[in-house]
Amino acid sequence: TIYSLVWDDFCAFYIEVCKVQLQTHNQSTQAILVSVLERIVALLHPVMPFLTEEIWQHLKPLLNRPERCLSERKYPQIDIKLEAPTGYHQLEILQAINQFKGANNLGKKFKLDFYIAPDITDLQIIKDLTNADFSQDSKSKNGVINTPNFTLKYAKDALPKQQSAGINIEKLQKEISS
Repeated sequence: TIYSLVWDDFCAFYIEVCKVQLQTHNQSTQAILVSVLERIVALLHPVMPFLTEEIWQHLKPLLNRPERCLSERKYPQIDIKLEAPTGYHQLEILQAINQFKGANNLGKKFKLDFYIAPDITDLQIIKDLTNADFSQDSKSKNGVINTPNFTLKYAKDALPKQQSAGINIEKLQKEISS
């Protein structure tokens, strides 16, 4: 769905991956982001014409497009000759770690060590975005996170005691005393 494309793929993954490159003012990364955003806005235009037109008018100077308004632009077409993009395993692992940290009230900077099958490579971007490490030691990992295509293992005793059960004791004590 368009929602999944925008929220899960573009916002939660691609923009996060690009943040480091954007800090160095990488022009090609900026151009790709603007181009993808313009296509997303065009996809949404039939459903949300006023909002998408306003966004497109702000993008227009960056796009160098001849159209005066978004409705004059051709609707984006699928090119079936294109191959499926690589990196979806990274997206799946990133989402699994972020969901796990959220469910256990762990901050983004909380460091965890995971085990994942050694044939999974290119994990540096996930390390940078989640503050996670990946080791080859699966014996000390007694917790499991299952995703549709992968299993991540972690050490349950590495979680803070108050959060391993999903309960924030300090927050409960404050609520009780007030």
